[in-house]
Amino acid sequence: MIATVGTWAVNPHLYKLPYDVTRDFAPIIQVSTSPGVLVVQPSVPVKSVKELIALAKAKPGKLDYGSSGVGGFGHISGALFSLMTRTEMVHIPYKSSAPSLIDLIAGQIQVLFNNAISTVPFIKSRQVRALAVTSIKRMPALAELPTIDEAGVKGYDNSSWSAVAAARRHAEGNHRQAQQRAVCNSEIARDPGKKFSGRRRHHRGTPGNSAII
Repeated sequence: MIATVGTWAVNPHLYKLPYDVTRDFAPIIQVSTSPGVLVVQPSVPVKSVKELIALAKAKPGKLDYGSSGVGGFGHISGALFSLMTRTEMVHIPYKSSAPSLIDLIAGQIQVLFNNAISTVPFIKSRQVRALAVTSIKRMPALAELPTIDEAGVKGYDNSSWSAVAAARRHAEGNHRQAQQRAVCNSEIARDPGKKFSGRRRHHRGTPGNSAII
């Protein structure tokens, strides 16, 4: 199964679930990480994280930040930012990230923590102003942008991620084999040429040595 930051790290703290993530499932391998970006409406008079913090402190409760919904990436990112900077911004939840981005461009909200991939085109076209990325390391696609941590909010780090997991009752005894298969498939996805060489190793091997393909 595919596990996400929402289903594994957020939902257990928001809802009463019929399962226990740590008791019922065994993580196998993390397969992706997706950092976010902090952007503001161009009319907002800030050009850095430091200036945004100063404005939020000068006008508590006057800045609105949007998200894809309660418990979503943008909500958690904004709440963490407010907590760590001791500022007060108003959370405006939407049904998805797309309408929140549209409202940011239109000036209905002032701040947005959003998935970087979907936001980059609007940064490049200067429809929104990017201040920083939410991950602990800089993004190659936005190398000029500092991280929020670098911008002064030490220890700030929030990214979306996905992983492969299995029901613990099925994973016991097969965990190593599942990890090998997941690593192999991940390498094949990055370099399709490896798939052919992997199959050749399988055909040359002895029976029972095909676990990783």
